[in-house]
Amino acid sequence: MTTPPIPPQPFSPPPVPPAGSSVPGPYPPQSQTFPGAPQPMFAPEPQKRPWFRHPRIIGAAATLLVVAAVAVGGAIYQNLKTSPYQVGTCIHEKSSTSIESVKCDSADASYEIVARYNEAEPFLGTGSCDSVAASDTAWWEGTKGKTGLLLCLKTVK
Repeated sequence: MTTPPIPPQPFSPPPVPPAGSSVPGPYPPQSQTFPGAPQPMFAPEPQKRPWFRHPRIIGAAATLLVVAAVAVGGAIYQNLKTSPYQVGTCIHEKSSTSIESVKCDSADASYEIVARYNEAEPFLGTGSCDSVAASDTAWWEGTKGKTGLLLCLKTVK
């Protein structure tokens, strides 16, 4: 004995079509735009990341900072090491604008260097040498308006 098919009910949902088949629904497919509706003049641009969130820019900036720091440090180190006037060296004042390095047991030795600084020409007094207790006077070499070499000196004789 077989069961008779169930007749369609008046308020039941429509039957589900089998998978893979397309059955048109009671309404036509909806489009994205409506006829006669205004269209945007330009497509919206995608969100851009701020410049400081780009790894390449951050890497380039960090590289430049490291290179600049090494260059400045190297220049300062080179200036300190190439000068013949190191702490403990004695000098002879040849004239009011010229000095030379001499041995401390020499008869020409006038002053011994007790401290040295890289700084601009002191306006009054002896600049940083004022804080050096053993210093009697100072000697500055360099270009006016730029950083030069300030030697703090004590009298040998």
